Amino acid sequence: MPRKNIIGLTICIIIFAIGFTLHSNIALYINLSGLLIVIGGPPSPLS
Repeated sequence: MPRKNIIGLTICIIIFAIGFTLHSNIALYINLSGLLIVIGGPPSPLS
């Protein structure tokens, strides 16, 4: 992994951890409807 990627990943993890500790609400991070949209993927060009 390039050094920039590691630094970016570290910053994202820190921001996520700070947000989680400030709100301490797991429902903010586990969103069922959002997860289903991501799993479903983009719409098919044939439909």
